Amino acid sequence: MGGRSTARALVWVAFAAQALFFASWIVAGALQPHYSHIDSYVSELAARDAAHPWIVIVGIAALGLSLVALGAALPGALPRRAALPAVVFACAGLTGVVSAAFQLDCSTTIDHHCKVLQDAGALSWHHYAHLWLGLAGSIFLVLTPFALARALWPGTTAAVLLSAGTIGLAIGALSTFGNNAPGASAGLIQRFGLTVVLIWVLLVGAWVLWATRGAPRASDLIPMRPREFLARSWSGSGQLVLRPFFLGRFFAQRVEARRESVWISESVWRIDDEAYFGEGRFERRHMFCEFVSDSHVRLTGNDLLDGADVWLEPEGFRLSEWRMAWPIGPIPLIVRCADRSYFEPDGTFVNVIDIYSLVLRIPVARVTFRMRSSGTEPAAEGARWELDTA
Repeated sequence: MGGRSTARALVWVAFAAQALFFASWIVAGALQPHYSHIDSYVSELAARDAAHPWIVIVGIAALGLSLVALGAALPGALPRRAALPAVVFACAGLTGVVSAAFQLDCSTTIDHHCKVLQDAGALSWHHYAHLWLGLAGSIFLVLTPFALARALWPGTTAAVLLSAGTIGLAIGALSTFGNNAPGASAGLIQRFGLTVVLIWVLLVGAWVLWATRGAPRASDLIPMRPREFLARSWSGSGQLVLRPFFLGRFFAQRVEARRESVWISESVWRIDDEAYFGEGRFERRHMFCEFVSDSHVRLTGNDLLDGADVWLEPEGFRLSEWRMAWPIGPIPLIVRCADRSYFEPDGTFVNVIDIYSLVLRIPVARVTFRMRSSGTEPAAEGARWELDTA
């Protein structure tokens, strides 16, 4: 548990450090007289002749720290034998941290005399150390997808990483060629490369967060015989309310819902859900259920990205949270769903589904269904639902 939580914390440190780096050169560039983000390099804002060099010095160190943190997070997501990616990321980050300590003497894209002195080798060793460390860091960065592919080989992920590494090599070659071309916008080319690095860090970090995720949360106990609930026909009404509720109530979508179950074998059945919004507008979905064991039912469906799990207990069952492709026109929205279900005194089954954003768990909407199983008569006034424990 500690290793998983540490890895996830390191990923968020890497994300925050990337944000700090980008903020540093944006702020320093705004404070630097006559500076052009299109024509000048980021590190020139940390040169000795810059107006506020400390801002970007901190930013460059943060950039290196983000890669070190990401490298330190990788062992929590990779097989234990796969230390190479962590080492390569750490080396790329350490070159950035160390390069922040060596300032450029001057800005070669602004001062032509500085460019002449640099080409003549007449500047301080700190200046050239910064340049060589930048080159070494770029080489280590280009190697990171190949190191990850080696650690995850064989498999689909490894093949994608090899493709990403090849694209990275192409981007590096084009950037080098572009910087040396006459009249090239050196700053713009460099910032494109930095944006690619940011995207790469976000992708690898997101993969670590996914690989180190915990078990899905389970709902509170639903007091009902699971086999009957999952294998019978139900009908009723529902309501979709977007958050925040004080606004969503004005645009609530009401629906008539029906669920039919068809047994395929002794342990597998199909559930067909149908929602009718009125004026001929329908939404249909299919889900398959399988008894994996006497206490575990596995749910799969075309809109359930990872499926869902039902855990059976003598008094009822619990439903794990699940990820769902929520259809909004032609583009599905990936959301996280949590179920809260209970019985009202007259036997009406109330199914409440809270919908959250995938990453930050921001409440998005709530769907509430009020259903009764087919063949179940309304209870008499004052009667309460009796759980059949057979």
